[in-house]
Amino acid sequence: APHPGKHGCPEGHIEIKRFLSVPVISIGRVRAVVGVANKAAPYAEEDVTQLKLFTDGLWNILERQEAERDLREVTQRFQLAVRAGRIGLWDWNLETGQVHMDLMVEDIFDLANQSRTGTAEDWLCRVHPEEQDAVRQALLAAAAQGERFEASFRVQLENGQLRHVEA
Repeated sequence: APHPGKHGCPEGHIEIKRFLSVPVISIGRVRAVVGVANKAAPYAEEDVTQLKLFTDGLWNILERQEAERDLREVTQRFQLAVRAGRIGLWDWNLETGQVHMDLMVEDIFDLANQSRTGTAEDWLCRVHPEEQDAVRQALLAAAAQGERFEASFRVQLENGQLRHVEA
């Protein structure tokens, strides 16, 4: 018997003769339902498997895009906080000895006009001469022990001005 709520197929729409839908499940919850319709032959288990593979792959892409967007937003907030606090960031690859430093480190240590070696010596040379050996030893000890480098020292700029740094 026809359903009293049905009024037929809307004009211009294709009548659905066969229909297959599969749920997209992520973290134990149904996140979406995807359907296909009107295959010439009846749907089989292989169709279910193929549709699940497709929807799972698509869902993984969408989740990755969302995670990448979230990461970009967090990174932007982090960068704003770092700039507002005049915090310089640098990292040291202990295997290669290469150091990467951001523009704030270059500014703090007045390195803009200095030729670089790409090593920690680029900024260590700016540490006040009275503190240079202690800072170098603290840096090497932290690297050897796999700990954070923490030090308080003065930086002497080319013009003789001193800056105090907490690292």
